Amino acid sequence: MTSPTPTPAKRRGTPYWVRRRLLTDDEICARYAAGESSIDLGIIAKCSNTTIVEIVRSYGGSVRSRGGPKRIVLRLSDQTIIKRYVSGESGTALARAAGCYPAYIYKILMAAGITKRHSNAGRRPSQR
Repeated sequence: MTSPTPTPAKRRGTPYWVRRRLLTDDEICARYAAGESSIDLGIIAKCSNTTIVEIVRSYGGSVRSRGGPKRIVLRLSDQTIIKRYVSGESGTALARAAGCYPAYIYKILMAAGITKRHSNAGRRPSQR
C-alpha cells in the first residue's frame, strides 16, 4: 500500500507571478512615468502590458491613452498647411501634398481655430 503524496505547503508572501517579473513595481512605475510604453515595459519585465497598466493604476499613477503621443509625419508643416488653406487651397489638395487624409488636415485647422469652408463656397451660383 502506497502512502498518499503529501500536499505542498502553501507559500506565504508574494504570489509566484510577481516573483517571475524582472522589474519591481517601483521600477515599472518610474519607467512608465518617464515615458516608456507599457508594451516595451511588459517585454522587459516578462509580463503583459495589461499587468504594467494595472500596476501603474494601483500605485496611483495616471495611464496614457492607447498609442501615446505619436503623430503622423507630414511633408508640410502645420504653419504651411494653415497658410495655404487660408489663401484658398482645398483640404483635399493639401492632404495630397502633405501625404495624409483630408480629415487630418481639418483636425490641424480646427486646432488652430480655423473654420472649415463649405465645399461649394468658392463656386459660382450656376455651378452649385
